[in-house]
Amino acid sequence: MTYQGEREIRLATGRQSVYIYGAVVSWCGDLRAVFVHQVDGNPLVGNALLTNCLLTIDFREGGEVNIRPHWLNMGD
Repeated sequence: MTYQGEREIRLATGRQSVYIYGAVVSWCGDLRAVFVHQVDGNPLVGNALLTNCLLTIDFREGGEVNIRPHWLNMGD
């Protein structure tokens, strides 16, 4: 990752100053350039990365979270 700078972002818990890095990730079989925001707490995935994906969440303690490319769901 390469350091890109610092900025203030808005989270559900309020505003926070974060460091930003550039990176390349393998996502659904493709390499994608992304910005990584260093935040305190649990990892977050931005909505842009979820474009053309199906996200399912079991909102129970220990529930599963699944992300699949949308093209895999054509038979669902």
